[in-house]
Amino acid sequence: MPFLINFIPPEYRANTRLKISILLILTVNFGVLLYSIGISLLFWKLDFQYGIVVAAGAIVASLLFFVLTRFNKSILLNGFYFTFCSLAIFTSISLGTGGIHSPFLPWFLTIPASIFFYIKGKYALPWVFITVGCLIVLTMSSLLGITITKPLPDNVLVYLRIINFTIMTYLLVRVVHSFRFSYRYVNKKLNKAVEKLEETNDDLQNFAYIASHDLQTPLKSINSTIKALKIHHKNNNHQPDMVETQCLDFIENNTSRLSNLVEEILNYSRAGQHESNLEMVDLNEIMEEVRQQVTATGQYPNFILKSVQLPTVVTDRTMIFQIFQNIIENGLKYNDNKHPSIFIDLAPDMKFDHITVTDNGIGIKPEDQDKIFGMFSRVGETQKYKGTGIGLAICKRIMDESGGKIWLTSALGEGSVFHIEIPKQKQSKTMSNPKNTNTGNKIEAKKVN
Repeated sequence: MPFLINFIPPEYRANTRLKISILLILTVNFGVLLYSIGISLLFWKLDFQYGIVVAAGAIVASLLFFVLTRFNKSILLNGFYFTFCSLAIFTSISLGTGGIHSPFLPWFLTIPASIFFYIKGKYALPWVFITVGCLIVLTMSSLLGITITKPLPDNVLVYLRIINFTIMTYLLVRVVHSFRFSYRYVNKKLNKAVEKLEETNDDLQNFAYIASHDLQTPLKSINSTIKALKIHHKNNNHQPDMVETQCLDFIENNTSRLSNLVEEILNYSRAGQHESNLEMVDLNEIMEEVRQQVTATGQYPNFILKSVQLPTVVTDRTMIFQIFQNIIENGLKYNDNKHPSIFIDLAPDMKFDHITVTDNGIGIKPEDQDKIFGMFSRVGETQKYKGTGIGLAICKRIMDESGGKIWLTSALGEGSVFHIEIPKQKQSKTMSNPKNTNTGNKIEAKKVN
């Protein structure tokens, strides 16, 4: 019924779901109006004065609802008015046409409820209380034999019951149709949003790669130029003064930092975006690879990396290596001890392989612990250490994408404990043979009892 759209306030027509909900109420109200006109003529022919009065009230209430919907901006108030009028009208008719056995009873049990549950579930609560009250009135009138007016003949009630159920079935079909239309519309919009998001992610991936490549090239050229200039000075026995040396070192250090930052941003954009290549990964091997990489850098000659016997898990090898690498290197970097140490342990958990990584570093204040996984987030005393502030953000993104969890507990000056939860798979198993125990720049693996 397209003409009913004219009764919807213009500001609500842009919201498809709200527009459909209001249109559905108007449709039912229009049905009540036509039905009230029909039964008023029927009751007039049967000389049923009580029914004529109630039907006339229904006609007035329905017409007033059209006016309220068009000019009153409160959808909730309009809905309550419609519900109250519907229940009042159908209760009155039920009392005059058979009480609890009235053919009109299904109307007020289904129509207002369907409308309100369709708009918002919590708005149905007042309707529930009013309905219970109406049912109590109808039940008591039947049990106590209270007659408001002389009931209609049984043959008339049979015909009314058939007409009522037919119209109610039609209206319920319209409600279901509106549900389906709304669902299809929302699903279509969701699919378009997902497609658009995928296209945007692809564009961002391409942009990150191109930006990284285009930025890395001039940075490498600058570094190469500085190194060539230093070699030229050396070959010509030229001794640059202190200012010149500081300027060259400053340019070289900052270009290296910028190059690392660009590389980290690219790593962050890639984190968790590619399809996971799940395989059986022995975390003890991951620890050994990280140890070898840290040792090769030569930055922490006295570091200690210890670990209990770790399980074999089903995960993406590249991503899990990146997580442990970032956490372990952070524990060594933000550390003022002569012997920075990392200890890796297992915590009991039924649903996850729960791994803890404990360091003896500088620690983090409690109020900064939620910020540490943010992009470019370097809080507290960490500002005086070299770093980009992206490593832990990459770890968080990878774990979120894989369905795992990562968080930390820490106290300033007492080190930090990182918690990593890897979802357990049916294929997961714990390795049974412990590796040799070593200290210093080795992994200490112990059998977990």
